[in-house]
Amino acid sequence: MKFKFIKILLILMFLSTTVFTGQWSVPAVVCDRPASIGDMIFDKNDRLHLVFSGQVNDTSIYDIFYTFSDGDSFAIPINLSNSQKISYEAKLVVDNDNVIHAVWEDYDERQADLFYSYYKNGKWSVPMNFWNGDTSYK
Repeated sequence: MKFKFIKILLILMFLSTTVFTGQWSVPAVVCDRPASIGDMIFDKNDRLHLVFSGQVNDTSIYDIFYTFSDGDSFAIPINLSNSQKISYEAKLVVDNDNVIHAVWEDYDERQADLFYSYYKNGKWSVPMNFWNGDTSYK
């Protein structure tokens, strides 16, 4: 399985609306580099958490970035994966203790790895590689 990323400039933006007024918010820029949306969730404090796959500088590397919003703007995205591979397909879930959990895949032509990290007390854990997948089955 080979992935090809089409290099286009994608500005990830977030819009919201209220049920009461039906009016959309002013778009908020999340990322101004080639990127693709991953996942977003609200925690128990109504904070919006967002992960996405974004290009690292002007390289062919795509990493998983995380940001959050408490209102009209987003925090500066931080790099969760810091990989030399292509990171994508990030998913988020929040548990009953309001801990955010993230999983994603790193891929190169030889191997696909699955990673896990969690966000607790304002900090992300060190990503854990919980599956090393050999892609030689092609």
